[in-house]
Amino acid sequence: MTEHALPHALVTDRAVFFDGQELPWHIAEGGVHFRYGGRDDLHRLTIEFFVESATFLGIDQEAPWVVVQESAWLTAHNSKWKTLEAVIKLDYWVELGWIKHLMGELN
Repeated sequence: MTEHALPHALVTDRAVFFDGQELPWHIAEGGVHFRYGGRDDLHRLTIEFFVESATFLGIDQEAPWVVVQESAWLTAHNSKWKTLEAVIKLDYWVELGWIKHLMGELN
């Protein structure tokens, strides 16, 4: 079983710390909200930041807020693995054909 550790949050009137690391951005006045855990016993801490713009990157195409953006390295990496998968499937069918051919000769 995998152990999960949730971060400890320390909220002061001037900063928010997660596991001793200060969040390095400007927090909106009154932008810190805390809700005690309900039926799942997970507490929720919401922090609002002042930002000029925001871009959300990710690979989950189902999430409406995600801009799907792959790096050139990731594209080449995925292409290599897809090619390898095709080569393995092709080799499988070639070998299967040879086995069927040999089995036909033995009968």
